[in-house]
Amino acid sequence: MKVANARRTDPATSHEAAASVNTVACRLAIIDAARRTTIPWTAEDMEGWLRGRYTASCVRGRIADLKRDRLLVFTGHVHNDRNRKVRLWRLQEGAHR
Repeated sequence: MKVANARRTDPATSHEAAASVNTVACRLAIIDAARRTTIPWTAEDMEGWLRGRYTASCVRGRIADLKRDRLLVFTGHVHNDRNRKVRLWRLQEGAHR
């Protein structure tokens, strides 16, 4: 199981919290959720779909990892409920875990 990291200068509580996060499971949950939808989605959408299973911070961190690994494709922008411009994503064709 891969866990999240905390900085050396972070307090012990941050290290305990990081040790409790299973980043691989969160990443797989995002991929599975992205495969189930036929429309582009925002990070906020994904957070909502996975609420109760993973924190918003974990979801956003794994989305960043998936972007870095080129498993997500940027498809445009929309405005959220607070009228802020947010990015739309979809899973790269043939993306694997």
